Amino acid sequence: MRPFRPLLAPALAALALLAASTAGAWSRPELDLSFGQSFGPDGQPSGGGTSIAFAPMWPAGDRTRFGVSLFADDIGSTIVPLTDLNSGQYLGLSASLHRWTWGAAWRGDVVALRRPHWSSSLRGEWGWWRIEDDTRGTILGATSAIGVGAGLEARRRFAEGHDIGFNVNYRQLFDARESNGRHPWHYATAAVEWCWSGRAHSTAP
Repeated sequence: MRPFRPLLAPALAALALLAASTAGAWSRPELDLSFGQSFGPDGQPSGGGTSIAFAPMWPAGDRTRFGVSLFADDIGSTIVPLTDLNSGQYLGLSASLHRWTWGAAWRGDVVALRRPHWSSSLRGEWGWWRIEDDTRGTILGATSAIGVGAGLEARRRFAEGHDIGFNVNYRQLFDARESNGRHPWHYATAAVEWCWSGRAHSTAP
């Protein structure tokens, strides 16, 4: 349970802010679903890959939202050439090591600019990452880390209660366990985002 202790203070803060929101917000959160690409990880393997995230978000005031983000990000694979051990013949390329990460983070959004039908927001995250290395599905090693994130989001209303947008996020990881210096200290993601609020609300400034 030790990796979760640093999350206690942010968790209490998030709950306090959510408690200040309206009772209706508790019963009907906005649902965000993102699908995109990770890029720029340090270390090996790298290269990036698919990035997905899901977040129920509760409005707390006119310009802020708080919730929990569940995510999975493909960090990349190490590609090596294959040769026949007997003849030395080149057989092609294969992935020798694959890395991905998944986890959960407290997330807060603040609307920075709002116009009719569209808005832009600043995003912050604080959470727990699990990083796993595998070869063709066989796990070779894993480590846990506490991380923070910051991002930008732009979205546009395309139907009542539905927004579509684009977000870019940067993640920085700390306090990795059993890492031996091999885990990614930072990486970024870019994704298309769909948000369902299930209710009408004004987009006026």
